[in-house]
Amino acid sequence: MKYIMVFPKSHEHLGIFKDLEARPDVKLITAEQKKVNNPILKTIKKVHLSPVINKRVRLPLRKCWYKSISFDMSDKSEYCIIIVDGALQALAPSEINRLSHGKKLRKVLVLINSMDASSTSMIEVKEKMDKIKWDQIYSFDPADVKKYGFKSLGCCYYSMHDPKNILSQFPDVKQSDVYFTGGIKGDREDLILSVFEKLDSAGAAADFHLLVTGERRLQKNKHDDKIDYFSGGWIPYEKLISGILHSKVVMEVLQNCQNGPSLRYYEAVCYNRKLLSNNPNIVDFPYYDSRYMRYFSSADDIDVDWILEDIKIDYGYKGDFSPIHMLERVMKD
Repeated sequence: MKYIMVFPKSHEHLGIFKDLEARPDVKLITAEQKKVNNPILKTIKKVHLSPVINKRVRLPLRKCWYKSISFDMSDKSEYCIIIVDGALQALAPSEINRLSHGKKLRKVLVLINSMDASSTSMIEVKEKMDKIKWDQIYSFDPADVKKYGFKSLGCCYYSMHDPKNILSQFPDVKQSDVYFTGGIKGDREDLILSVFEKLDSAGAAADFHLLVTGERRLQKNKHDDKIDYFSGGWIPYEKLISGILHSKVVMEVLQNCQNGPSLRYYEAVCYNRKLLSNNPNIVDFPYYDSRYMRYFSSADDIDVDWILEDIKIDYGYKGDFSPIHMLERVMKD
């Protein structure tokens, strides 16, 4: 069996599939947009692909801005094609439905975003996924597995980075008690800021980095003398991990309607950090340990003494988050 995995460009800098790069039986393809140099076309492209506009009015033919993807299955091997949800923006349902092979061909969709969360990319994914003849659909979100009848993906889509290498790249990152990074969105901004205020007033060092987009970039942001508000793209992932490695606790704040873990959960386990999460499902995830992980629904739930406590953390991680295990999982109905 050989595998062709197509994943969105937005995941490339995270390196979450890098464990598969050395596998001779796996071909990784990044779904990415075409480069446009003409300023007029750049403007048209920006408008055509605008998440704000397309959330209100679905503009047609958006796929024209993406590079074409070739599925080379010219040898006599059996194949499994794995499409990671966001990559569907670069593909037409008819393209995937037309794919055929002389021997066995399996076509699966892997969802690492929640169906009912507010992610703009999932709007298009949901439009297209029902038009495709999949052999199976796998989801990371336990609620989606139950609600939509998908198969459980489990926790097998994170390639661990080398902590020593990261610390050598970013030696000047400041120490903190709690590290958090995430986008400012209406359904979680108040919670994030209330947690910051509680930590700050208790004397805990809270290293918060909040991405602002659109009109929010022009607004005055609360606590901007202590919180890093940034725009123009995400923090380099290795620098983000360095921030976690320099902190006692990594904080996870999920979007409304998300029940599966974010990358913050994987980072806490892989790099042996406490996890403060607003996901009640953490008790059901692998490596849950009540000494190292705490759930909160509001800032009032947070035990600052637990955050400040210095303890040795060891989850005993065995490498089972690696996407190498995804190859096994997507072959099971």
